[in-house]
Amino acid sequence: MHGGNSKEAPPFPVNQGPTPYGSIMALEVIQKDGKISAVPVWQSGDMIMPAPPVVANGVLYATQTGGQAMQNFLKQGDRRMAIRESNTMRATPVGNLRLFAFDAVTGKQLYDSKNTMTNWVHFSEPVVAMGKVFLVTHDAKVHAFGLGR
Repeated sequence: MHGGNSKEAPPFPVNQGPTPYGSIMALEVIQKDGKISAVPVWQSGDMIMPAPPVVANGVLYATQTGGQAMQNFLKQGDRRMAIRESNTMRATPVGNLRLFAFDAVTGKQLYDSKNTMTNWVHFSEPVVAMGKVFLVTHDAKVHAFGLGR
């Protein structure tokens, strides 16, 4: 999720602190009284524009993209909020790409790459294959991380 939680959002039993820039949320799909609903399970700590995560072998891999959320261009008659910042400001990353690993069930953080990758990315998810997690940064560099045991 990009941005912080809504004031009306249900609480998460496992919550790793405020998330003004975004987070990964795990929900359990249940059926109760003949209706299907999603129940909050856990929420990650703060992440700058997280990309959609992937799950492999019980581990959820997620990235903080570090990208700038102010990407919209207001058109005549558009209902979106006008952004007054310059094009340069909207295209400037605000953080670096980081890989996180979480236990998919409990939400326990297992890994954080921190500042290993100094660039950022936009619209790119991690790929898990051949015993590694692959990521690509904005400057077209491919990074491979070994899966922990």
